[in-house]
Amino acid sequence: MIGTRIVHYEVREKLGAGGMGEVYRADDLDLNQPVALKFLPERVARNAADLARLRAEVRTARQISHPNVCRTYDISEAGDQVFVVMEYVDGEDLASVLRRLGRPSPDKALEIARQLCLGLGA
Repeated sequence: MIGTRIVHYEVREKLGAGGMGEVYRADDLDLNQPVALKFLPERVARNAADLARLRAEVRTARQISHPNVCRTYDISEAGDQVFVVMEYVDGEDLASVLRRLGRPSPDKALEIARQLCLGLGA
């Protein structure tokens, strides 16, 4: 997938994978900006009910603008692939930070929890 052009996105690198698909960093060639593309698993992309629910979630997510929440821009299809276009946030995820630094102090854990709650509240 690396180096592939999908619609007007050039896929650059794989960022991660999980139950809801694989996420790649890509360049939006029309707007000259980095984005994250989440490619949905085939079982979701081919299920009309799941796809309708995801489209509703993307409609809602597009309304959220908060420093602790990754922006969601669009949901799109190219061939048999369905993907969500999101803000690319350059940085380290929480799991990596915890592996690198170990157990946080109570103050740091409280700071992280507050930021998570602010994002969830948005």
